[in-house]
Amino acid sequence: MRLQGSTFLQTVTSDGKQSGTKLDASVQTASFNSAPFHVGRVLGYVVVVSCPSTGTPDGTVKLQGSIDLPNGDSDHPDVGVATWFDLTLYDEATGAAVVSQAVSGASTISFTETDCFYKWFRLVWTETSGSITITAKCQFKGIG
Repeated sequence: MRLQGSTFLQTVTSDGKQSGTKLDASVQTASFNSAPFHVGRVLGYVVVVSCPSTGTPDGTVKLQGSIDLPNGDSDHPDVGVATWFDLTLYDEATGAAVVSQAVSGASTISFTETDCFYKWFRLVWTETSGSITITAKCQFKGIG
């Protein structure tokens, strides 16, 4: 059976869980990490990050992975998912393997992963200056 879907990434609460607030035209004024996104049964995915012309974003965006098991070994993130490493992914725009992408002004960035061997990923925005209006969406395929 094939599993596929599309979803917005979410912001994170202080205890490491998804807040329910989607990164869908979300205004952020500081650096942040998205909530962990479970990809335990996913074969591959693409994450598209878009920043419209509103705001004055200046910073970098990257994805991080984790193989940690949450407390209770479930598919729901919590503070047990704590060890993160930077992912090197395929950048659709340049055709290169990249760890992060600079964002300065309006832009759309996509990261593609075809061999997903970790349990979680999250989006990391590191602000240099300004604020960002950000939308982050994931399309995935896997085994369900």
